Amino acid sequence: MPRSFRLTWDKSLRQWVKVIRGRKVYFGTAAAKGDQEGYQRALERYERFLKQLAAEDERAGGQGSAALTPRQLDATVNPTPTSSRRKYSPRLVPLVARQFFNYQESRVSDQRVNGSISSARVVSLRYFLQPFINHCSSLSISKITADTLNSYRNLLLHAHQSEGVSGHTTYQKFAAVKAFLKWCWENEKIHQLPRNTRSAMSFGLPRPDILLHFDWRSSRAEEVQALIKACRDRDSFLELYLLLGLNCGFLHKDISDLRMNEVRWLRQKHPPAIERMRSKSNIFSRHVLWDRTIELLKHHAKGQYNSHERCFTRADNVTPLIVERGGRSSIPIKHRLLAVFRSVFPNDKRSFVHLRKTGASYCAQRFPGLRVDVLYLAHAPQDMAARFYAKTTYGKLDEALCYMEKDFGLTDRLVKRWEDPEVKGV
Repeated sequence: MPRSFRLTWDKSLRQWVKVIRGRKVYFGTAAAKGDQEGYQRALERYERFLKQLAAEDERAGGQGSAALTPRQLDATVNPTPTSSRRKYSPRLVPLVARQFFNYQESRVSDQRVNGSISSARVVSLRYFLQPFINHCSSLSISKITADTLNSYRNLLLHAHQSEGVSGHTTYQKFAAVKAFLKWCWENEKIHQLPRNTRSAMSFGLPRPDILLHFDWRSSRAEEVQALIKACRDRDSFLELYLLLGLNCGFLHKDISDLRMNEVRWLRQKHPPAIERMRSKSNIFSRHVLWDRTIELLKHHAKGQYNSHERCFTRADNVTPLIVERGGRSSIPIKHRLLAVFRSVFPNDKRSFVHLRKTGASYCAQRFPGLRVDVLYLAHAPQDMAARFYAKTTYGKLDEALCYMEKDFGLTDRLVKRWEDPEVKGV
């Protein structure tokens, strides 16, 4: 390498530079001043720069190219096509959401442990969060701001107003976003939460649908009785399905997952009942059974008594009533039930899920303040005493269900299936 260099070595930056027309222009790095290959690469870039500068001077008579950096100069001399592929980043919202779902799936457990959830909850989280993932598919999780949430809220409002998306679904979609962002903050995916998570959810978004139930207050419980009769006229299994929704507050998943060893109908000194962990919340539940419910259960249950086999399956005696594929649930009986509901109540949006609300409302009004409805719904206790100190008794729920059987028109007289604590203690 010659002793005299055409370029100047900048020791602090480890680059070859040259002052051209009063500006320092950089022509690339090198391992050291004695790096001959590095110097030759910088020299070639310098010569290309001079040619480009001379060409621009001839065209414009100016000094525009002097402001170009070597990277800009290389792009001009050797242009390369721009790639349309998105640069990979582990912080992209879809990839972080995948980690979030993996964490939720790790919480799924059949055992009653603190913090566990059901597989159905994971499916619902995927469904409610997917629109937000699509909305931010090319965005880094750290770039989510208040403006992002405001734009997503406007998207949900437009779908609610123009596409007929229910208020409950709209509300749950935004609630899933809040849960996702909180998990990201707790696991250091983002440094701070957007400050409008509460205001964006409360401003403009519809609240969940108003509480609807079927009326039982009339002397003959006309609405509830009309539904039971309509199901009985079509199919006794539909009647059983309806009674399980009223008697036990079951939803589709609870009935599909019901096992033979969870139905206790041959016990001595105790009334027949269903004792199980609820499919969604994994909370223990116990419901004494009505006479008609027991009768239809014995007729339609397909499994072997006291086994872990399902009580109900489809016509092939193998496939469950609910089949989940790709995050979506197939529930054929749902359409048959809806046809019955619409035949009794045309132009009415109440459906099978409102039977559970009907039973819970009855329990709350029958014994106000005792939270019998919490036992009926198999919800987790909220106060400290119920969680850690006071053991829950199901005596009042048994009493409420017996009165419900009479008030819903299933029997002419009250059938007592509960024990009085005063009498028991004597």
